[in-house]
Amino acid sequence: MSIFATEFRTAATLSHARFAAEVVAWLRGIKDCRIFDSATERDLDGDSANLRSATGEVFLMQRFSDADGSAALGFRYDAPDKMGRTWRTEGVLRDDGSQPETRVLRIRGQCLATATVARLETPIRPHLLRSLLEEGFGARDELLDVSTAPQELTDNEAGLATGAALVDGKVTRDLPVIFVSATGNGAWVVSRRSLERLAIDLCGVAHVVLEPSRGFSFGLREQTDDRNPYGGTIGIALPGHGVVRRFFLGWAIPDEAALLAEVRTSAIAMRTNMGRRGGWDWLDLQEAAIRQQRHRDRSRLSFDETEKLWQEELASKEERIADLERQLASQRQAAAEPAVSGRLPEPLLSALGRELYDGEFIDRLRAALRDIVTLGADRGWDRRSLALFAIALEKMPASAGLARLREDLDRATRDVKKLANNLPPFLEKLGYLRRSDRTHIRMTPDPDLIGAESMTVPNSASDHRAGENQKSDTLAALGLKRL
Repeated sequence: MSIFATEFRTAATLSHARFAAEVVAWLRGIKDCRIFDSATERDLDGDSANLRSATGEVFLMQRFSDADGSAALGFRYDAPDKMGRTWRTEGVLRDDGSQPETRVLRIRGQCLATATVARLETPIRPHLLRSLLEEGFGARDELLDVSTAPQELTDNEAGLATGAALVDGKVTRDLPVIFVSATGNGAWVVSRRSLERLAIDLCGVAHVVLEPSRGFSFGLREQTDDRNPYGGTIGIALPGHGVVRRFFLGWAIPDEAALLAEVRTSAIAMRTNMGRRGGWDWLDLQEAAIRQQRHRDRSRLSFDETEKLWQEELASKEERIADLERQLASQRQAAAEPAVSGRLPEPLLSALGRELYDGEFIDRLRAALRDIVTLGADRGWDRRSLALFAIALEKMPASAGLARLREDLDRATRDVKKLANNLPPFLEKLGYLRRSDRTHIRMTPDPDLIGAESMTVPNSASDHRAGENQKSDTLAALGLKRL
């Protein structure tokens, strides 16, 4: 089984009647749905509906309300296919009575095997979510709107404060945030149109937030101690955790399409694994309705009717256990799959020690391939190897991290009078240790920085060329001149 799940707060204007109408409109818009036209079984109770067709489609709807003001309306729709699978979509709109201005909507999709051998796939976001959000039923998720469009931070102090809270995981409660760092003023590593498409694809699953400019990035770095995605990197921040994944073009993610696909897949998996945050699954709704009916009608029910309700509740709990087992199996499978983020495989990355910046090791491989392609024929490399290396080099763009490091080094060495104040902190962030004496500052690399060299920073500059000389010496000590 594969699972998709999301949950967020909606406006109170999304009434139960409107929600039911939107669900019916969504089902009628599905090309192969025939549940309303060819249902062979119809059970329309006051608080529930049960429709079944000869093709195996099943549509259930359940209403629940309690004396304490809590209420819920939910549905479940099962659609079998010809490959031995059932595609199940369920949703519950819940009002627990504590927040009259909002309600909580939880949507789940599952791909269930009905044959001995079936290829399971992760369900896509149902179009119902987009319809509801385009109608304006999305509420505020702390500092961000639940919508179908990307949201661009303002290029001012208020925007910086929001960006810093985003990096720390403090801007939302319900949904992850996809943070797209800028490569220029109003420019990103992928096109604006692609980002708008991404926001639509993930509406109701994750927010898409755009950084306004490179200057904004520098200000955000100062407020977050260099923890923000930068220079075209795309990060995903989880509520309460902050940025937990970063994606950038490189060896494993060579182009825009692959980058967006990886971000989309990861965002869906993260939201699914966040679990419930006040919303109900269909089974929660069903169990609550059965308990309420048994309690409400206990004095009027016959023994057989009471027994039937007990059996229904028992069946619901058994389905809950089976559902939890499937979720656990799905999470174990996801945990076993290697994560792809544009970096080397983790075992190799660990063996090579610490990177100076994200993507450093890939950049070094790229530089080596460039030298081989340029000089390989003179050094005995065969034609096929050179052709393959040339293709690999073409598909392996330079990382954004190298440009970022060079910009930081430029700023640290620009003012020769402040070399002793600016350069050592820059090197310490890379993993260097400071050893000071009266006339010089000795910087030695951490053992994890394999092959990096020690360097000396003067306490006072000797002439106007000291900044450029120090920058050149630093690039040489870090082994970055050839990159």
